[in-house]
Amino acid sequence: MSSFGCVFRRILISVLLIVILGIPVLRSGGLIKAPDGADSTSSATLVLPEQPSGEFLCLINTELHKDTLSDWEKFFLGEELPVIFDDISCIASESDVNGIQLAERFQLQLPENQMALRTEVPTLLISKAEEGFIDVAVISKEMADALCFDASRLKDDIKVISVSGA
Repeated sequence: MSSFGCVFRRILISVLLIVILGIPVLRSGGLIKAPDGADSTSSATLVLPEQPSGEFLCLINTELHKDTLSDWEKFFLGEELPVIFDDISCIASESDVNGIQLAERFQLQLPENQMALRTEVPTLLISKAEEGFIDVAVISKEMADALCFDASRLKDDIKVISVSGA
């Protein structure tokens, strides 16, 4: 086959691809709408779950957050802050519905992936907190009372912040 035949086939295939793919895009206005449309980050709205009512305890390991401790305290108390450049791992009791709800609310208020959240068996959560094997824990006062949680048994490097719900 001659080189003219190869060139002609390539041109024919290119024209067919443009016709098959290009015409539907042009007719739908896809290329025209794309630059003018709002991007997902500027138009997204974040709906926070309601803050549960009641009293809560936020336990923070001060050894892990020496430089940002005051920022995290303010955050958990509901104050507006600039970005905190520190990631946290939060645990809540798996049977503490209000504690989990508050922890999820905190998680949604932070940039994506800044706060890892997991649940723990209640007695194991208290044991870990007392021994200082936590980063951050959220527990409702009601659950803490049911588990006979005593803040005086905590290691010195665990700070307790009292948070009031709605």
